[in-house]
Amino acid sequence: MTIKINDKQFKILGMLSEIADDEIFNWSVENKPAIRHSILSRITDVDDKITGFNKGTTCIFNRATYIDDSIICCVAVKIDDEIVLYTLAKSSFIGFGGNEYDNYSWDMRTLEDGFDSKEIAYAKAFANVADRAKELRREFFKVKDSKFMTREICQELWGVCSNTAESVDTSWEQSRRFFEQAITFVFGEGAFFVADEPKDEFPEVIGDGIIYIPVKDGDPVSYVVGSDYIQGMKDFWKMSANTLEYVQDMVRLLNEIDNSGVMSSSKNFDYSEVYSLIPGFSKELTNLKKMQEDPGLTSMGEFDIIDGFVFNIGFIGVVMLCRHYKEDTYSWISSVEYGRITDYLKEIGWKGEEGLSQKQER
Repeated sequence: MTIKINDKQFKILGMLSEIADDEIFNWSVENKPAIRHSILSRITDVDDKITGFNKGTTCIFNRATYIDDSIICCVAVKIDDEIVLYTLAKSSFIGFGGNEYDNYSWDMRTLEDGFDSKEIAYAKAFANVADRAKELRREFFKVKDSKFMTREICQELWGVCSNTAESVDTSWEQSRRFFEQAITFVFGEGAFFVADEPKDEFPEVIGDGIIYIPVKDGDPVSYVVGSDYIQGMKDFWKMSANTLEYVQDMVRLLNEIDNSGVMSSSKNFDYSEVYSLIPGFSKELTNLKKMQEDPGLTSMGEFDIIDGFVFNIGFIGVVMLCRHYKEDTYSWISSVEYGRITDYLKEIGWKGEEGLSQKQER
């Protein structure tokens, strides 16, 4: 059996090994960006110039692997009508003494079909995701004290990774590993994703689930992500409002919005954007100023009301965002109690008596 050796490929491999050893020594292995920059600078200089170096393809693979801590640098070279990709990567092994060692070496492989290689097409797709992950990491740093904005970033990261996984014909393991790398890159060490149990026999590559983000001196905070929220939480809440049939579901949804942190974020939001879409919402009978002044709704001043509306779904009632004077926070409650809401309704111009209840529902 004859082993075919391409002297040109191995000559370049030797050059890259010498350059990498120099730069790792100069910068230390932890400084991955500086090592990559120095290697790419040297192979385009006169002294160390590599003939056939392809800047465009090299850039694509370095962008795609930017969020992978195990890969330091990629170099693409055209040799005799073939595209050879060299990848400087870290591997770890445990010695006989039980100590773990890191090893840095170049992998070399020829890309099938040259510049038309599927691997280049995959790398372009993942490069776009990595670029967006860099932007999302910056956004997360700015808004990490905002639960709502953090959740929006989680959902967007899930969305771009899920869409890419579905659009490229690569392995399940590669797409899932890339998503997990993106989560760690954006949200830091300790962040992770737990997928929901698949509903179908052939589940999506990146299905719905929960992203957990660590917090200092506390349990990780969970953020639900998935296809239901692809347009963002605001649209999800609006779609949910259209389907509500019961008072307790109205209150649950509005308290979910309150607990999301959206009101303390930079995103302008008005609860009426959601509750005005609830079936049975009555614009004609909703007057916040009169609600705030009504002795019945405020229980003689015990409740401070900051938002609210009237609904009529076969019976009539009021849903309010309010705070009892003995409580520390505001929350949404409902009331269909005749004695509490009737004076307000008559004051606002309501003429009927049907649909009033003797009970109160919170």
